[in-house]
Amino acid sequence: MENEKYTKKQIEIDYRFSSIEETSYTAKDLFDLAEVSYPHGSPWSTETFKKDLKQPYVQYEIICLGTELLGFIGYRQLFDEVELTNIAVHPKVQGQGLSQAFLVQWIKKLHQARVIHLEVRKSNQVAIHVYKKVGFKLINIRQDYYDYPVEDAVIMNLEIKEE
Repeated sequence: MENEKYTKKQIEIDYRFSSIEETSYTAKDLFDLAEVSYPHGSPWSTETFKKDLKQPYVQYEIICLGTELLGFIGYRQLFDEVELTNIAVHPKVQGQGLSQAFLVQWIKKLHQARVIHLEVRKSNQVAIHVYKKVGFKLINIRQDYYDYPVEDAVIMNLEIKEE
């Protein structure tokens, strides 16, 4: 099962979204998933995830297939502003539309949010494409923002319209 790829139909039928607080997943699980999901490994250590999970305005939404953790979104919300700090999707389900579906579902769940901010490595064109498809706009570039390797960050935001 470790190297099995899931079909899009399986994912659409079987995956579920929930808050990490409703599960037994830990900071180590988030780190392990991020480690295999990002091209340069996890941007955060297990300790950083632990500290983040304890912050009062931080939330993590996860996506599972059965009991298997396939993805997460980490974010902080203060009043009507949201910062998306992490998003990871397991490589065996990348390229199947799951990231976009997860983002859309997550945005729908946000309460009283007016704007979402994020930063992404300039080389991560796949993620940038997904963000643009969801409606995020490029607002700035931060020169040499990332380490290992040194790279620019693309700053994007999404303004949420009230329905």
